[in-house]
Amino acid sequence: MGLTTKEEEKRIGKTLRNIIKETTEEEIKKALAIGAKSTKGKYQQTEKRLYAYPVLQRNIKRYQKDIEDVKKEDMQKSHDFVRFIKNSGSSEKPDLEELRAAKILIIEQKIARDLKEIEEIKAAMEEIKNDEYYQVIELCYFQQISKTDIEEKMHCVNMTIWRNRKRLINILSLSLYGADAI
Repeated sequence: MGLTTKEEEKRIGKTLRNIIKETTEEEIKKALAIGAKSTKGKYQQTEKRLYAYPVLQRNIKRYQKDIEDVKKEDMQKSHDFVRFIKNSGSSEKPDLEELRAAKILIIEQKIARDLKEIEEIKAAMEEIKNDEYYQVIELCYFQQISKTDIEEKMHCVNMTIWRNRKRLINILSLSLYGADAI
């Protein structure tokens, strides 16, 4: 007895979600293993995350446009997705809606991952928001303004700004990585 189209769609959707979930879990485990090995370098990792913040925000906007494009895309000729089914002698092809749903699911995962990172950075920034030199972090990492421009804007000498930047990065590292940053 063969599966109905609706049953087949549900089965395919469930299979795609499981594959994506397993892949994501493996990536998380690898990232945690790398983080556990290296208690050093949390300062540099914090800086890297701060530099990535504006890019992640732009990514989300781009991903949302990508979803709209996928909804309009003629995927009949697409070779992006190949489906392998165990013990199938036929060459079944996913229909247009299955392809769209799979692509949208992948893009939505990217959005969720970037949003999570943005929220973590925002939470860490809350730790230093009342600091007199808070603006140095935003100017340096989020707006990527030059050192001399930051000095002029903050009306401070280079040494004062960069000493406080280092202090604030250390606080952010503790917020982002906990005891691993010590």
